[in-house]
Parts: sequence; C-alpha cells; structure tokens
Amino acid sequence: MPQSNSPFAVVTGVSGRIGFALAERCAGHGFDMIVADAAPEVIEAAERLRAHGVTVEAVRAELDSADGVEELCDIADVLGRPIDALVTGAGFAPGPRFLDQDVEAVADTLDLGVGAPLRLAHRIGRDMRGRREGRILIAGSPAAEPPAEAAASCGANAFLAGFSIALRDELKDSGVSVTYLAPRPRRSGAAEACARMMAAQDARRGFEAMMRGELGLTAEGAATIAYAVGCAREAPPAFADPEARSFK
Repeated sequence: MPQSNSPFAVVTGVSGRIGFALAERCAGHGFDMIVADAAPEVIEAAERLRAHGVTVEAVRAELDSADGVEELCDIADVLGRPIDALVTGAGFAPGPRFLDQDVEAVADTLDLGVGAPLRLAHRIGRDMRGRREGRILIAGSPAAEPPAEAAASCGANAFLAGFSIALRDELKDSGVSVTYLAPRPRRSGAAEACARMMAAQDARRGFEAMMRGELGLTAEGAATIAYAVGCAREAPPAFADPEARSFK
C-alpha cells in the first residue's frame, strides 16, 4: 500500500451487509483502508471499494481467535500508517432459539461477534491513545424479530454497548472517541434489497456519529444501558418506576 495523506481505517466484517456498508461509507469519504474477513468475499468487497478511488488492502483472517487478530494488526503495522479509524462490523446473524442450537457453535460465533471487537479495540486503541487521536466504531448485530430467536445476539449487543460506553469514558481525555452502532432489527424473511437499504441507512448513521465523535446512542438510551450493565451508579428515569423495570 503506497504512502498517502488520506485517512486510514481498518474495517472488519465486510462480507456482511453492515460491515460492507460501513466500509463503503469510509471509502466515500476518502479513507484508504484494510478490510478484513474470514470469507473469500473480502476480495470482491475490496475491488468494489476501490471504485471510490481509494487504496484498499484485503486480508483474509479468522478474527474469532487471538492469532487472527494479531495477524491483521501485524499487517497493519507493516504498512506503517497510523490507524485513524477502527470500524468493527464483524457481527453475526441470529439463528434458531438458543436452547435449540449447538452451544459450542454459539460460543464460536460469540468469539467473532464479541471477542474480535474486544481484542481489536485493545490493540489498536492503545496505539490511538499513545498518539492522542483516533476513532473507534463498534457495530452490534441486527436483532431478530421475533426476539425469541435472538438470545445470543441480544446478549452480545448488550456487552458491546456497555463496553463502548465504558471505553468511551476511559478515553474521554485522550483524543480518542468511541461510537456504538445499534442496527435496527431485521425481520426474518425480509427482501434482500430491503435489508441492504436498512444496512446502508444504519451505516450512514453510525459513520456520521463516529466522525462527530459521538457515542451514537440517545442520552436516555446510553444512561439506561450504562446503569443496567453496571457502568453508572445513578438510575435513569426508566428505572425509577417499578413498573418500568419489568419486561413485558
């Protein structure tokens, strides 16, 4: 990858709708990038992104393991360019009801949907903190409708949202921002064109929040999540009413 004055991003999960839509947003705003995914479609995705006139390096890496994350980060180090934005879009699609799935398969999927963002944010976030600049965007997975089919993805999203809030607070005086993108639910059986359109809209919302240095959640939503996962001591108004504490 040639040296350039353009901003530089690392984007994961580009074989999925949200991951590719986020990469396309970055490309459209002049980011050169590394795109990473375990699927062979990462090569085609890189070709499509180069049509925006940016430089794109495709990396096939198994990001559900520490070794895969290290491989990706080592490639980024060899390129010798500071990472201006880390965008993790490697989520997973909801499957059958949790108790009807193979639990080891679910655990493997969580290694990708949760483990990869965690490891990447740690490795690349430390470099950003040292430079006192950078942006991190962590995308959750679209929840399923009905919710009964999304126990694992809901749990993963809860972790990623709480983690993003806490990491943002940790980095608040460092010049590094953290944004969380909560994609809208996808109804089972929705047309592909509709799903892609929703992914593009969600990606635009998340990308714009990242560029503004915002968390990406409403103040009420952030306060509720922060309290629910133990990141805040003061209960938001939603928890003040006993009736509001019950899920119906």
